[in-house]
Amino acid sequence: MCIKLCNERQMACTGQVGSKPSLFVWDATTGEKKARAKLPKGSRGVNSICFSKDNNMVGLVDLHNEHNIYIYNFNGSSLELKGTCKGSQNKIHDMAFDKTSNRFCTAGSKHIEFGDADVANFDSRRGIFGNTKMTSFSCCVWDDEGICWTGASNSLIYKWGKDRTCEGTIDAHGKGFVCTINFANGMLLSGGKDGDVHEIDRAGMCSKRKWSFNNLVRAVDCKDDKLLVGLRNGTIWERPCSGGEGRDIMNSHSEGEIWGLAKREGKVITSGDDD
Repeated sequence: MCIKLCNERQMACTGQVGSKPSLFVWDATTGEKKARAKLPKGSRGVNSICFSKDNNMVGLVDLHNEHNIYIYNFNGSSLELKGTCKGSQNKIHDMAFDKTSNRFCTAGSKHIEFGDADVANFDSRRGIFGNTKMTSFSCCVWDDEGICWTGASNSLIYKWGKDRTCEGTIDAHGKGFVCTINFANGMLLSGGKDGDVHEIDRAGMCSKRKWSFNNLVRAVDCKDDKLLVGLRNGTIWERPCSGGEGRDIMNSHSEGEIWGLAKREGKVITSGDDD
């Protein structure tokens, strides 16, 4: 259901679907399993998962009607439940830890909430919109200055100060919801339904530059001078930040189910509903 890398890209955490869904921590280079834990029966699935700033905690949100938040202590080889609390009454789409403290946020339908893993019951509190229009969010991330950023259904990017107050919005994508947001390589990157990826100028509260991919952007990352962008049609692009077309390093079926799977001469062949 979900996957996140740690800040150093050495580990990945994933969450499953099921009556008693599992969460895993993996070595991101070798694929070796580091730790596993199970949620209680009725959790239905792990909808979002994330690492804390120093990777000693894993936070997640389940698909229970109460949208429970769980935080596990992680010591490198095992996961131990630190605590849990009820989340928002509305569905939660994403969760992220602060990169400067053990604060975290959850974002979803008609809400954003902020909590602290070092406080009993996590002290989860709603974000303060002030004069800014309330909306729904699909993604959230923190930068290296303790500022939270969220991608909204109204195509705007919201900035949240350390006091949980909205400090402004950025209209970079024009139309459609902001599907993904990431802080990597010192850059704030957003991807939208419009098929564009933007580097956001955090000080100027505007788009610094953009790259177009002509399909809804599901995931974006950056390392050195290379963007890695995953699209809804199953294509993964590697593209130079400084310019150039780049290349698609993986293609997949764009819609429907995959019905055929065969191995032949070292290759895998698939067929699906997209003809």
